[in-house]
Amino acid sequence: GRRSAGSRSGKSYNGRIADRPAAAAKSKREVVRMAKVKFVEGGKTVAEVEVPVGTVLRTAARSNGIPIHHEPFAPQPLMQYLNCMGMGSCGTCHVLVRNGMENLSPKGLKEKLRLAVASFAIGHENEVRLSCQAQVQGDVEVEIHPPMNLYGERFWE
Repeated sequence: GRRSAGSRSGKSYNGRIADRPAAAAKSKREVVRMAKVKFVEGGKTVAEVEVPVGTVLRTAARSNGIPIHHEPFAPQPLMQYLNCMGMGSCGTCHVLVRNGMENLSPKGLKEKLRLAVASFAIGHENEVRLSCQAQVQGDVEVEIHPPMNLYGERFWE
């Protein structure tokens, strides 16, 4: 039969990649592959966590109490509410990938468009990712709240 509009199965997430958990093991004997994610801020390690392969970076950070959202003109406690909730449109969850870019999912069209107009990506076009759009495929090190490159140290390269 038909389901009512309000009923959802346990696997429905409205198609949002940001809130999808990593694929669960199909049987109790199946092994879930894990990856290490190292979160760095200002050159210091904030946390190093193990997550199932396929986990979205934003989900990994938030589930481990790491404040991933950043806006220089808003206080940090408000940023958990003043964001696009993982839809890839605000850019407040951007991270700078220090190691393991090849271990993240490829950039999708939405992410490419958002980063194309982002001032925070100047000088780091190839290293910046939106944590709500990047799925972990292997070990990775990311810098949260990276400083803005206002002077474009690499602008002329």
